[in-house]
Amino acid sequence: MKCKLWHIVLHSLWVAKCDRSIHAFPNTIRNTLAEKRLEHLLTVTHSVGQYRLVLRQGEPFTPVVLRVHGDSISIIGKILDQNPRSYTKINEFVHMGEQMVLAGLTLRDVEGHVVIEPDQEQEQISIARKRITSMCIDSALTEDDFETAYSYVMNRLPPVASEAQARTPLLERSDSGILAHPPPRILDDWSWRAALQAGRYRPNKNTTRPTHLGNASGNLEVRHLEQRKDCLSQALRIAPPSTLHEILNAFRRCEEELETKIKEEVEQEAAWDEQGDQATMPGGFGVELPKKKSHSVANTSGGADDAPMSLFDLTRASAAKAQNSLSVLTTLTGGAGRGAKAMSGADTKQAARELGVEQATVRKRDQLRKAAVGTLATGIGWLINAPVPAPAPE
Repeated sequence: MKCKLWHIVLHSLWVAKCDRSIHAFPNTIRNTLAEKRLEHLLTVTHSVGQYRLVLRQGEPFTPVVLRVHGDSISIIGKILDQNPRSYTKINEFVHMGEQMVLAGLTLRDVEGHVVIEPDQEQEQISIARKRITSMCIDSALTEDDFETAYSYVMNRLPPVASEAQARTPLLERSDSGILAHPPPRILDDWSWRAALQAGRYRPNKNTTRPTHLGNASGNLEVRHLEQRKDCLSQALRIAPPSTLHEILNAFRRCEEELETKIKEEVEQEAAWDEQGDQATMPGGFGVELPKKKSHSVANTSGGADDAPMSLFDLTRASAAKAQNSLSVLTTLTGGAGRGAKAMSGADTKQAARELGVEQATVRKRDQLRKAAVGTLATGIGWLINAPVPAPAPE
């Protein structure tokens, strides 16, 4: 850790010293191409110094390496390999590659002199973006972060990717066999390879699990196969013709695996639905309960007090008691009417005796009515929160 901090301090001092040297002679290189390239070189040097980088065993990175290295963009690949999860900072690395191009580090002659022309900068910047995006995808796959790699393939790669090879013009084609076809010019040999690698990836125990599913399938295996198909589709769009057969074979195998997984998922859901309705529903719903013995059988066996009654049995028994009470009440009401008619043809003394009998009958009828209402209230009245009737005074 101390060595790394010391290296960063020395690196920062070197950059600051170079910056002072550039601005010490403002009238010498002001507003020149050399000044702009030196400023871009200082920027990229400072950016590289923020990461751990060892190009040779026991030899730390020094700024002069950027000037003498034959392929400066490949240094970003070394940074990705030596710094875990650095691929998530793809924007920083793309900007770093652009600064390398503007500093003139990508095209140089044998002696190391910059040979890039200003009109070639945009083409070189486009190549740098493709290469760095592909490097970040490969680094994510190496660290088993397929979700990030898939995101880069679907979102980052299409804007920068292009066809792998330039198409041969029709005027240059010859079917006579006398003249050989000119080899197609390589345009993008990195994007389709990165998409193909993502399409071939198979998860393992170290694979990073997705944090959210969105609208994708809840089955992680089905979801992963669908994502692999998307990556292979991207590779098919930009791959050279010579590799289409290989990519199509990988796509076909992935599609077969996906169909098998979907079929298994459908069968499992059908089995779950069939079994869940009968046996595995919470609370035992859907399970056929054993039939209860009738009330008369329970009374005969002497176990009526011990056998638990269900809600429906209790309601049925309460309704039966209420019906019996109402029948008795109707009988008593009819007898009281007949007694009143008989009193009209009797003498006064006989009427007094019958009046006393009738009052006693009325009191008995009131008691029976209260008994019937009480039976209903205690039997089924609790279902509607009816108040319990107070006991009749004696």
